[in-house]
Amino acid sequence: MTDLLSVPAVTCPPYCFRSHNEPAGETVIHETNPIQIEQAPNCGKPVDLRVSQIEDELIPLLHVGDDTFDLAGARQLLASVSALVAVMEGASR
Repeated sequence: MTDLLSVPAVTCPPYCFRSHNEPAGETVIHETNPIQIEQAPNCGKPVDLRVSQIEDELIPLLHVGDDTFDLAGARQLLASVSALVAVMEGASR
């Protein structure tokens, strides 16, 4: 029987949706619920977006499909996507 007092409690950030029951010493990963973005028709499966953070790491990571970005990369991705969406909006008028 496990002594519950010997297992450190996991304090999750507000965005974490997971229930944690990792044994002591195992890496704890906090995650947001994935958000699925549908692709254009006939262009493939939806892309999952989520944020994760390892318990002892200060920097969360953004996951876009199979790609992973730190905060600087996520900011650059956001700026680039915003600029390209503006181009798309201009072209569709």
